[in-house]
Amino acid sequence: MSFAEGTNKTLWIVWGNNGAGKTHVYKAIKWCLYGWDPSPGDKIRAASNRDAWDLLYGTNLDQNVPPDPYMYVYLWLEHEDEGSKHQYLITRRVAPIVANPKTPAQIDIQLEVKVDGVKKENPREAIAAILPVAASQFFMFHGEEIRKMSLRHGEDVKDAIELILEAQTFRQGRDHLAKISRQIERDVDEERATVGELGEYLSIKKQINEKIDSFRKETEGIQKDIGSRKERLDEVDRRLRSQEASQKLMGQLDEKKQQLNQAEEDRESLIARESDLVAELPAKLILSDLKQVLAKKEQRHQRIEQQLEQIAELRGVRSLAEKIVGMDRCICGNKITSVEKTHLQGELGFYSEKLKELQSKLETEDPTYYDVRDTVTAISNSRLDFEEYKRDRDRLDLRIDELRSSIKGIEKDLAESDMSAVRDLQRERTGLIQEVARKEERLASLNDKLEEQAGYLEKVEKNLKRVDIHTNVKKNLERQFGIATAAGGAFEDILLQLTEVKREVIEREATSVFRRLTNKPEEYDSIVVDENYDVAVMNKDRKVLERERLSTGEREIVALSFILGLMHASERDAPLVLDTFFTHLDDAHYTNLVASLPDFAKQVILILTNVEYQNLRERATENFLQRVAGSWHAIRDQTRKESHLEIESKLVPIPVAKAR
Repeated sequence: MSFAEGTNKTLWIVWGNNGAGKTHVYKAIKWCLYGWDPSPGDKIRAASNRDAWDLLYGTNLDQNVPPDPYMYVYLWLEHEDEGSKHQYLITRRVAPIVANPKTPAQIDIQLEVKVDGVKKENPREAIAAILPVAASQFFMFHGEEIRKMSLRHGEDVKDAIELILEAQTFRQGRDHLAKISRQIERDVDEERATVGELGEYLSIKKQINEKIDSFRKETEGIQKDIGSRKERLDEVDRRLRSQEASQKLMGQLDEKKQQLNQAEEDRESLIARESDLVAELPAKLILSDLKQVLAKKEQRHQRIEQQLEQIAELRGVRSLAEKIVGMDRCICGNKITSVEKTHLQGELGFYSEKLKELQSKLETEDPTYYDVRDTVTAISNSRLDFEEYKRDRDRLDLRIDELRSSIKGIEKDLAESDMSAVRDLQRERTGLIQEVARKEERLASLNDKLEEQAGYLEKVEKNLKRVDIHTNVKKNLERQFGIATAAGGAFEDILLQLTEVKREVIEREATSVFRRLTNKPEEYDSIVVDENYDVAVMNKDRKVLERERLSTGEREIVALSFILGLMHASERDAPLVLDTFFTHLDDAHYTNLVASLPDFAKQVILILTNVEYQNLRERATENFLQRVAGSWHAIRDQTRKESHLEIESKLVPIPVAKAR
């Protein structure tokens, strides 16, 4: 598949039925680059064998059978750096370590990056050098992830901004300086230890530092625990505010709706078969007559084949005789006599006459034989069956009715507030608040102990300075220690300032996108990210509207605008890959999104279901169509259990694409 850029061509489309394999294009790109499938808000981590194993199992139709242990993806990228273009070939492979692997530990993963044909020693660094860190989450994502992002708050948003800033690099530098500072401090203490009077103070200092390290380690663990419990508390609060009956019912509702969409798609495909049945019915009726005609033509064809074989055999014998007549000696070395030559010439004449006779009797092939044979084969192989069609149609109609009835029942249950679920959430909320309070109390106690130990440490340092001998070596080490400590603190200060600056840029970029997508431009003014990093909408009266007060569709548009704002605020470009992200949008938002889509990025790759594809065609403007660089139709061959892609020169109606 080629996504090469063209003049003003920014859109590529992959579409097909559910299960046709189109999402594997999206997953293949992410897996080749990163080795796993991170979602917006996930912490950056290294890929593992488990990630590849799960992807291998995802291609299995039978989950009880171990997966095919071989998998590979090639990505060719062109990257321009300071005016010069470089060709990147990224390859990620999976191969078994043992025959028929049963666990992730029994497969091997290899990543290779070549730049202009030269293999790089560190492939991950080579990829990170051309793509932003955030590309894995905010440049390539699934539509369902927009819905999840619409519910995120505070720390999640701050983490997303820091990901765009590539804050991990800052913190790695800070941590490296902290290690240097600790090493310099140890060197200072070793230099001091050369003076006998300082030994006792240095021993006390070491004990105090060990306690401080222990308290800090426990503090970090408690802070993480508090963070996770507060996240859960936020989730409980959101569920209480929205008064959803239960997460289980919402999950069931989404699942039933997806099943209904699939059943309706299957029904549409089945209805399309009806015209095929009607069109091919006359052919089925004349099949027996065609077979009788073919039988007669087949007899003649077989006679001609036998005649051609005899002619070919005689030509070979005659050719051999001609060669022998022209020889003076036979292959045994003896001279060929005139009597033998006369006999051979007689044989040659006999073969020539016989060949003329056969050629004169050769029948002419019936020009319609092959057409009739191919027609009979095609009609015989056709699986058109009216009874089977009717059974399938009745089965799908019944299935659709059942699903619609089930959806109505779930929606009715959701409409009637489930007070028992609300009470359970309230109990959980109370328990979380109490647990957080206990953890914060312990955290305050640890901070008091840290402050106490810091006081002890300060007294010890004063005593050390009182009896210390200022050697040139120690002075130099202390100067280095001061520089390293100051530089480490500067890293965090710079990161905080950059985060604040980037927050303003993201607000501006997200607002620009939001104004193009919202259905209410006369009511909403902008998207804001407050000091607590909560994303909200500001109306024309300059009042901030919390996302909980917006409809589900509006929340998802806010989340999409924020994600695209993050993407546009990135210092580096990357292709935008969107998989099945139109699903939850209403008609008006859908139309707005299609109009703006070509300008989201320099390369936009859309992966769509056939329903999304059809809706896209109906809403596509002339500008949109002119921006489409390529389109592929993902097709599943159920008989062979294989999928393939058919390239299309333009957006075509689904029935035409299906027939072709």
